[in-house]
Amino acid sequence: MPHARRLTLALGAMALLLNIGCYSFQRPATGAVPAGTIVRMKLTPEGTTALARYLGPRVGGVEGTIDSVRADGALVVAVETVEIVGGQWQPWTGEGEVTFPRDMVAGLEQRVLDRQRSWITAIIISAAAVAIASLAMHGAGAHTTGDASTGTPPAP
Repeated sequence: MPHARRLTLALGAMALLLNIGCYSFQRPATGAVPAGTIVRMKLTPEGTTALARYLGPRVGGVEGTIDSVRADGALVVAVETVEIVGGQWQPWTGEGEVTFPRDMVAGLEQRVLDRQRSWITAIIISAAAVAIASLAMHGAGAHTTGDASTGTPPAP
């Protein structure tokens, strides 16, 4: 595999690890979640049925960014991914925001920075970067067949 391709794959893997490792979803410490927060919501069975015309059939959960919170507590969310009943997540292909009445939401978690996972990820990425740099330096060195200590040239 060419050196540039290996480097690209390694950098991509590190970026993925950084994205996965630094955040987790947790219940909000307070009941209120402000606009701009990335959330993951589980729908009630009634919510799955009532919102099917907007989200698609058998959608039991969504992930997206809260656009606003209405006076009645309903959440207006820019949906990014949906969870099909059974656990499979897929990108949402709809447009605009969807309004989720509070009685159709069974559970809500917000995305938060996970400090412990972030430190672990940083250590892993640092170790990987050192390993890649070491491989790159050793792989880029000159290869000789002579004896460098005596100055003997390689045999013809």
